[in-house]
Amino acid sequence: MTESYGLPYMGSKQKIADEIMAVLPPSNTFVDLFAGGCAISHCAMLSGKYRRVVANDIYADVPKMFQTAYNGGYKDETRWISREEFFARKDSDAYIRLMWSFSNNMRSYVYSRSEMLWREALHRARLQDDCSLLRAMGIESNGTKEDIQQHAEEYMAKYNAYCKAKGVDGFVPLTADCSPTGYKPMSGCNASTAFAGAAEANYLCLALVTIRWI
Repeated sequence: MTESYGLPYMGSKQKIADEIMAVLPPSNTFVDLFAGGCAISHCAMLSGKYRRVVANDIYADVPKMFQTAYNGGYKDETRWISREEFFARKDSDAYIRLMWSFSNNMRSYVYSRSEMLWREALHRARLQDDCSLLRAMGIESNGTKEDIQQHAEEYMAKYNAYCKAKGVDGFVPLTADCSPTGYKPMSGCNASTAFAGAAEANYLCLALVTIRWI
Protein backbone atom coordinates (compact mmCIF):
# COMPACT_ATOMS: atom_id res chain seq x y z
CA MET A 1 0.00 0.00 0.00
CA THR A 2 1.21 3.48 -0.86
CA GLU A 3 1.50 5.91 2.07
CA SER A 4 -1.67 7.72 1.03
CA TYR A 5 -3.96 7.71 -1.97
CA GLY A 6 -5.23 10.70 -3.87
CA LEU A 7 -5.35 14.37 -2.97
CA PRO A 8 -5.86 15.76 0.55
CA TYR A 9 -9.62 16.01 0.26
CA MET A 10 -12.66 16.20 2.51
CA GLY A 11 -14.33 12.78 2.79
CA SER A 12 -11.41 10.99 1.14
CA LYS A 13 -11.64 7.19 1.04
CA GLN A 14 -7.87 6.77 1.13
CA LYS A 15 -7.92 4.86 4.44
CA ILE A 16 -10.29 2.22 3.07
CA ALA A 17 -9.16 2.29 -0.57
CA ASP A 18 -7.31 -1.03 -0.32
CA GLU A 19 -10.36 -2.76 1.17
CA ILE A 20 -12.57 -1.42 -1.61
CA MET A 21 -10.12 -2.41 -4.32
CA ALA A 22 -9.79 -5.92 -2.92
CA VAL A 23 -13.45 -6.73 -3.70
CA LEU A 24 -13.57 -5.18 -7.17
CA PRO A 25 -12.98 -7.44 -10.20
CA PRO A 26 -10.25 -6.72 -12.78
CA SER A 27 -11.30 -5.15 -16.08
CA ASN A 28 -9.97 -3.25 -19.07
CA THR A 29 -11.26 0.13 -17.80
CA PHE A 30 -11.98 1.42 -14.28
CA VAL A 31 -14.33 4.42 -14.08
CA ASP A 32 -14.43 6.41 -10.83
CA LEU A 33 -17.74 8.24 -11.35
CA PHE A 34 -17.60 10.52 -8.30
CA ALA A 35 -13.84 10.71 -7.90
CA GLY A 36 -13.54 13.50 -5.32
CA GLY A 37 -9.87 13.58 -4.32
CA CYS A 38 -9.15 10.55 -6.56
CA ALA A 39 -8.12 8.21 -3.74
CA ILE A 40 -9.92 5.25 -5.34
CA SER A 41 -8.66 6.19 -8.81
CA HIS A 42 -5.11 6.27 -7.47
CA CYS A 43 -5.52 2.93 -5.72
CA ALA A 44 -6.95 1.42 -8.94
CA MET A 45 -3.99 2.73 -10.93
CA LEU A 46 -1.52 1.06 -8.58
CA SER A 47 -3.47 -2.19 -8.28
CA GLY A 48 -2.43 -3.55 -11.69
CA LYS A 49 -6.04 -4.68 -12.31
CA TYR A 50 -6.92 -2.08 -14.95
CA ARG A 51 -5.33 -0.94 -18.20
CA ARG A 52 -7.13 2.40 -18.12
CA VAL A 53 -8.44 4.49 -15.21
CA VAL A 54 -10.97 7.30 -15.74
CA ALA A 55 -11.57 9.81 -12.93
CA ASN A 56 -14.76 11.92 -13.18
CA ASP A 57 -15.97 14.64 -10.82
CA ILE A 58 -18.33 17.61 -10.95
CA TYR A 59 -15.36 19.78 -9.92
CA ALA A 60 -13.04 19.36 -12.90
CA ASP A 61 -10.18 21.09 -11.05
CA VAL A 62 -9.77 18.14 -8.70
CA PRO A 63 -8.95 15.30 -11.16
CA LYS A 64 -6.76 17.74 -13.09
CA MET A 65 -4.86 18.61 -9.94
CA PHE A 66 -4.47 14.94 -9.08
CA GLN A 67 -3.01 14.30 -12.53
CA THR A 68 -0.55 17.17 -12.04
CA ALA A 69 0.43 15.79 -8.63
CA TYR A 70 0.73 12.28 -10.02
CA ASN A 71 3.18 13.57 -12.59
CA GLY A 72 5.29 15.25 -9.91
CA GLY A 73 3.96 18.76 -10.41
CA TYR A 74 3.94 19.54 -6.68
CA LYS A 75 7.01 17.68 -5.50
CA ASP A 76 8.85 20.95 -4.82
CA GLU A 77 5.85 22.84 -3.44
CA THR A 78 6.83 24.58 -0.20
CA ARG A 79 4.92 27.87 -0.36
CA TRP A 80 3.09 29.25 2.64
CA ILE A 81 -0.20 30.74 1.49
CA SER A 82 -1.38 33.52 3.79
CA ARG A 83 -5.01 34.48 4.36
CA GLU A 84 -4.48 37.62 2.24
CA GLU A 85 -2.88 35.69 -0.63
CA PHE A 86 -5.64 33.07 -0.50
CA PHE A 87 -8.40 35.61 -1.05
CA ALA A 88 -6.39 37.50 -3.65
CA ARG A 89 -5.53 34.44 -5.75
CA LYS A 90 -8.10 31.70 -5.09
CA ASP A 91 -10.17 32.54 -8.18
CA SER A 92 -7.21 32.19 -10.51
CA ASP A 93 -5.16 29.41 -8.87
CA ALA A 94 -6.80 25.98 -8.41
CA TYR A 95 -4.07 24.76 -6.05
CA ILE A 96 -4.67 27.67 -3.67
CA ARG A 97 -8.45 27.47 -4.07
CA LEU A 98 -8.62 23.74 -3.24
CA MET A 99 -5.67 22.97 -1.02
CA TRP A 100 -5.77 26.08 1.19
CA SER A 101 -9.51 26.30 1.76
CA PHE A 102 -11.32 24.93 4.80
CA SER A 103 -12.77 21.50 3.97
CA ASN A 104 -11.82 22.16 0.33
CA ASN A 105 -14.85 24.47 0.14
CA MET A 106 -12.94 26.81 -2.23
CA ARG A 107 -14.27 29.85 -0.34
CA SER A 108 -12.90 30.07 3.22
CA TYR A 109 -9.27 30.15 4.30
CA VAL A 110 -8.18 26.95 5.99
CA TYR A 111 -6.94 28.42 9.30
CA SER A 112 -8.41 30.66 11.96
CA ARG A 113 -6.38 33.82 12.63
CA SER A 114 -4.87 32.52 15.87
CA GLU A 115 -4.10 29.08 14.46
CA MET A 116 -2.59 30.57 11.32
CA LEU A 117 0.39 31.99 13.24
CA TRP A 118 1.30 28.58 14.67
CA ARG A 119 0.81 26.71 11.41
CA GLU A 120 2.93 29.21 9.53
CA ALA A 121 5.74 28.87 12.07
CA LEU A 122 5.75 25.08 11.73
CA HIS A 123 5.40 25.24 7.96
CA ARG A 124 8.41 27.51 7.59
CA ALA A 125 10.49 25.48 10.06
CA ARG A 126 9.82 22.15 8.38
CA LEU A 127 9.48 23.04 4.73
CA GLN A 128 11.74 26.06 4.41
CA ASP A 129 14.25 25.34 7.18
CA ASP A 130 13.41 28.70 8.75
CA CYS A 131 12.78 28.72 12.51
CA SER A 132 12.72 32.50 12.89
CA LEU A 133 8.96 32.65 13.56
CA LEU A 134 9.24 30.04 16.32
CA ARG A 135 12.10 32.03 17.87
CA ALA A 136 10.01 35.22 17.68
CA MET A 137 7.50 33.39 19.87
CA GLY A 138 10.21 32.59 22.38
CA ILE A 139 10.24 28.94 21.26
CA GLU A 140 13.67 27.41 20.72
CA SER A 141 12.69 24.47 18.54
CA ASN A 142 13.51 22.96 15.18
CA GLY A 143 9.79 22.40 14.64
CA THR A 144 9.85 18.60 14.56
CA LYS A 145 6.74 16.74 15.64
CA GLU A 146 8.67 14.96 18.39
CA ASP A 147 9.97 18.20 19.89
CA ILE A 148 6.56 19.88 19.78
CA GLN A 149 4.92 16.92 21.50
CA GLN A 150 7.64 16.73 24.14
CA HIS A 151 7.34 20.43 25.07
CA ALA A 152 3.67 20.99 24.25
CA GLU A 153 2.71 22.64 27.55
CA GLU A 154 5.69 25.02 27.54
CA TYR A 155 5.25 25.98 23.89
CA MET A 156 1.51 26.47 24.25
CA ALA A 157 2.06 28.97 27.09
CA LYS A 158 4.63 30.87 25.03
CA TYR A 159 2.45 30.83 21.94
CA ASN A 160 -0.61 32.08 23.82
CA ALA A 161 1.49 34.89 25.31
CA TYR A 162 2.68 35.77 21.80
CA CYS A 163 -0.93 35.80 20.52
CA LYS A 164 -2.01 38.02 23.40
CA ALA A 165 0.79 40.49 22.63
CA LYS A 166 -0.36 40.51 19.00
CA GLY A 167 -3.96 41.14 20.02
CA VAL A 168 -5.08 37.76 18.74
CA ASP A 169 -7.57 35.55 20.60
CA GLY A 170 -6.22 32.62 22.62
CA PHE A 171 -5.33 29.42 20.84
CA VAL A 172 -6.58 25.85 21.17
CA PRO A 173 -4.06 23.27 22.45
CA LEU A 174 -1.13 23.13 20.07
CA THR A 175 -0.95 20.45 17.42
CA ALA A 176 2.36 19.05 16.23
CA ASP A 177 1.04 18.94 12.67
CA CYS A 178 1.74 21.75 10.26
CA SER A 179 -0.88 21.13 7.62
CA PRO A 180 -4.54 22.04 7.64
CA THR A 181 -7.23 19.88 9.08
CA GLY A 182 -7.14 16.19 8.55
CA TYR A 183 -5.20 15.59 5.39
CA LYS A 184 -1.77 16.18 4.01
CA PRO A 185 -0.95 19.48 2.36
CA MET A 186 1.18 19.77 -0.69
CA SER A 187 4.88 19.59 -0.31
CA GLY A 188 7.34 17.76 1.83
CA CYS A 189 5.33 17.70 5.04
CA ASN A 190 3.63 14.51 5.97
CA ALA A 191 0.93 14.89 8.57
CA SER A 192 -1.88 17.11 9.66
CA THR A 193 -5.00 17.68 11.61
CA ALA A 194 -6.52 20.93 12.63
CA PHE A 195 -10.25 20.84 12.67
CA ALA A 196 -11.50 17.29 12.48
CA GLY A 197 -12.67 16.58 8.99
CA ALA A 198 -11.31 19.59 7.13
CA ALA A 199 -8.85 19.04 4.38
CA GLU A 200 -5.27 18.49 5.28
CA ALA A 201 -4.72 20.62 2.33
CA ASN A 202 -1.27 21.98 1.68
CA TYR A 203 1.78 19.90 1.15
CA LEU A 204 0.59 17.52 -1.50
CA CYS A 205 3.71 15.45 -1.60
CA LEU A 206 1.81 12.24 -2.31
CA ALA A 207 4.44 9.65 -3.26
CA LEU A 208 3.16 10.02 -6.80
CA VAL A 209 6.26 11.47 -8.25
CA THR A 210 7.70 8.23 -9.50
CA ILE A 211 4.58 6.93 -11.21
CA ARG A 212 3.23 7.76 -14.63
CA TRP A 213 -0.35 8.76 -15.36
CA ILE A 214 -2.20 5.98 -17.20
